[in-house]
Amino acid sequence: MGMVEEQLSLADLHTEMALTTGERHFTLERPLFTSAGSHIWLASEISKKERRRGKACLLVLSPLLFEHNRHTAAIEAQIALQEDWHHANVVQIQAVARDPAGWHFAILEATEGASLKSMISKHHFKPELAKAVMKSTASILHSLHSKRILHLDLSPHSILITRDYQLKLLNTSYQYSIFQTLHEGQASAPAHPDNDSWPSLRYLAPELLQTPASPSPAADIFSLGCLCYELLMGEPLFKSTERFPLPDIPSLHTNQWKALNRLLALAPEERPTRQLNELIDDIFTPREGPPAHPLTTERPIAKAKRFDRRRILMLAGATLSGLAIINFLIYLVLHKSPHQQEMADLTEQIEQLLQNPQSEADLRKAQQLFDQFYQKASGQSGSRKLEDNITAFFMKLHNPALQAPADISPGKLPAPKAASPNRLRAGDSFTDALANGMRGPLLMVIPSGSAYIGNQDRRGSSDELAPHFVSYSAPFALMQDEVTFEDYDLFAKATGRLLPDDNGWGRGRRPVINVSWYDANAYAIWLSNISRHVYRLPTEEEWEYSARANTSTAYWWGGAIDKGHGNCQSCGSEWDNLRTAPVGAFPANNYGLFDVSGNVSEWVGDCYTEGSVAASGSTDAQNQQCMSRVIKGGSWRSPPALLRSSARQQAEPDNRNSETGFRLLREISDQEQYAAP
Repeated sequence: MGMVEEQLSLADLHTEMALTTGERHFTLERPLFTSAGSHIWLASEISKKERRRGKACLLVLSPLLFEHNRHTAAIEAQIALQEDWHHANVVQIQAVARDPAGWHFAILEATEGASLKSMISKHHFKPELAKAVMKSTASILHSLHSKRILHLDLSPHSILITRDYQLKLLNTSYQYSIFQTLHEGQASAPAHPDNDSWPSLRYLAPELLQTPASPSPAADIFSLGCLCYELLMGEPLFKSTERFPLPDIPSLHTNQWKALNRLLALAPEERPTRQLNELIDDIFTPREGPPAHPLTTERPIAKAKRFDRRRILMLAGATLSGLAIINFLIYLVLHKSPHQQEMADLTEQIEQLLQNPQSEADLRKAQQLFDQFYQKASGQSGSRKLEDNITAFFMKLHNPALQAPADISPGKLPAPKAASPNRLRAGDSFTDALANGMRGPLLMVIPSGSAYIGNQDRRGSSDELAPHFVSYSAPFALMQDEVTFEDYDLFAKATGRLLPDDNGWGRGRRPVINVSWYDANAYAIWLSNISRHVYRLPTEEEWEYSARANTSTAYWWGGAIDKGHGNCQSCGSEWDNLRTAPVGAFPANNYGLFDVSGNVSEWVGDCYTEGSVAASGSTDAQNQQCMSRVIKGGSWRSPPALLRSSARQQAEPDNRNSETGFRLLREISDQEQYAAP
């Protein structure tokens, strides 16, 4: 390493400083995150070749990390790993670079906004808003862990709320590698961390502070518990790296303390693997026994800064797990209007009906009240974003079954398992044993509950179903992937059917194409017979309920098409308008389902009827004779509008083409459902 590099220091970084790599030239504007090991700066990019100016974020690494070449290689390899995967709520790394002056840095996607830490320091979080943020963070962690990715640096500093209402995680996996390199050779981390030098140290799990460290998904769960405490109390739980015993907090109610203790368990294997949303509810909802001192986290009015409307809305985010509700919560909790009390009364009535509906009449009443709420809120709001997302409140905010599953096994990632009595619950994945000695396709358990589906934003075609309420009293399972050639060919060979054409694109893990509705139904009957369980095509309502996964936006990830989420006519993928992609090539939705938007359209059970009323929400539709059947999800050749969750197409049931495949629903018996102790 040369003398120039030895003289470099992160303290030298400043506004208007230039960094260069190849043809790309950056000018630093302001820091977003600082630690002893790296700084993240918002920068403007000037391309002299294309004469344009854009934005980017730069992760600049401390020169102290590069005293040995092996450190350089290890850290840059860790960062480079993220170039191969994408998550809508993780700040994406685009490239690893080096400046001629000796600076090592990574180029991140442009992200502007405020950190959760800055918001905590300026504003008291109401319980409902804090719960929504934490549940959504848990959902993002669940998605990362399902891809075998650990965050390991979760703190208020690494959670960003962007100006376009997105929640984004910084420092995913690589920041902890930087921490390990800086402290290699030391027996332990500093006992009294400086928040400015290493902001996340107070939130690290105890097993990450040991030598050797033992990273696992459970470490992220511990950090989530620290975040919950800070949102609840307004200050960090730990003042040093000493983790146990936990400090006595007499102001917490019994249920709150029990829930926090589960997330903050000393042993990683004792941290909860399921029901994180229920624990988050408990942490922010005092229920059991009066505290020793009344719990209050209100800040003095004189110290609370007043938020204007733009800054209030900037708090909101719409993530894979339903962050759309935050827009509504901020509006409800903070927005002042002449009709606020009337809105609050309507909200309370809706909540009471949806908490424990006793009959179909209760659900119809809730829908009527919600329609009133929607009209009044839309009339008062100047924000189109609020109007788009306000229907998300209708999804029973306090019913954990409707939240995105955040069930993570500590120490190891969840593995598919065979179905067994009293074990299946929302978020589980499993396979069925088949009579031929093999195992069936991977299935995801879809939670029971209620949801608002259909053309909610009124921007779809007139043919889409009108917004309406659906409710399922029991969970069911859906194939995680569209049926592949690999799966379908087993059926075809076993029953003497002709193998469907793959158009020369390949078989294996690509979704099966050139299959009719009758072919799909025959596959379901065959799979039911050799598994001794009921498989069938889902109804249109079941399909949309599962594809939306507790979201109210046009697509499960948000209100607009976004590169990296699907394969369609113009989705930005390498397969666009050319051919199918292998299943699972894009992120799963919040219920763990891949390719519900794009790749191949999917047959469902219903007969097609023109207009905005479903022909039937009943499984009996599969036994009816129809001129056409409904197709959902859009394909590799479809315009983005057909990838909307509520979009629908139709085809004659004997039609076979290169754009249409299917996935099956598997019914779950009462004996297989999880029985709470």
